[in-house]
Amino acid sequence: MSKILAIETSCDDTSIAIVDEDYNVLSMKTNSQVNIFKSLGGVVPEIAARSHSNNFESVLGDVLNDAGLTFEDVDAIAVTNEPGLMSSVFVGLCEAKMISLLTAKPLLRVNHLVGHICSILLSEKTIVYPSLCLLVSGGHTNLYYLKSKDDFQLLGETKDDAIGEAYDKVAKMMGLEYPGGPNIEKLASEIKETLDLKVSNLEDYNFSYSGLKSNVANLIDRGIVEKSVIANSFQESAINQLMKKIIMADNNMDVKRCYVVGGVSQNMQLQKKLSLLDIPMSFPKQEYCGDNGAMIGAAAIYLKGKNVSIK
Repeated sequence: MSKILAIETSCDDTSIAIVDEDYNVLSMKTNSQVNIFKSLGGVVPEIAARSHSNNFESVLGDVLNDAGLTFEDVDAIAVTNEPGLMSSVFVGLCEAKMISLLTAKPLLRVNHLVGHICSILLSEKTIVYPSLCLLVSGGHTNLYYLKSKDDFQLLGETKDDAIGEAYDKVAKMMGLEYPGGPNIEKLASEIKETLDLKVSNLEDYNFSYSGLKSNVANLIDRGIVEKSVIANSFQESAINQLMKKIIMADNNMDVKRCYVVGGVSQNMQLQKKLSLLDIPMSFPKQEYCGDNGAMIGAAAIYLKGKNVSIK
């Protein structure tokens, strides 16, 4: 059975996994840099790249030891080649190229966004077509129409901040630690009261969070609303925009299921509200929501050397 050694270094997680052709994860190890960037309030690209370089060898060794395998046991090397922080992606690519040269194994370049879409295969082993896929993370808020195995169509994307980035920025305004998403979610769960915060009303499938972020900033500056109410109001408005676009797409297209992937898909309020919609929902297992090597391996297996249209 074919096995893929997969490498993901697009941002601040050094993640390596070994995945077989049935989408079983034989081993995965991830070195997170969250603690490094807490005091800095966000990711610093140069520091992230240096951390990838410093930790790569130990993460790779742990993955191989955990799986009880050597380079001779894997059939190809997969690696994220775009998009992401250029310096971080470069580290992963250089390491993958070196391994490929030394072992004479094929090098497979994988689009990070296709990796997130394919993360669902690690749980469900297959993708239903046609379907929607909502990718929500720190760097992306994209809605795709998965028309067929070889045709992923981008319906809409954020015109400013990604939803995860908006969570982080709002958290920073409120004096909460990075990463902001879990802290906003925790604070929002403490209260049911919400305020009606306006978001940019785009008529197409695109998203916008700049207006919502500005409204939150105004509330914070006025200092007359509890932080928990602000957090809950922001979260409700942010999630409602996602729901609106999914409903619009479901009404206009043949949709059998909606997949929600990316780091923000771990948000329990998001999962709860989306599950109320009249469309079957699927979410990856928690360990495959954020950036991870297993999703890159899954995408490499799914692609089988082909390029998937993601325009």
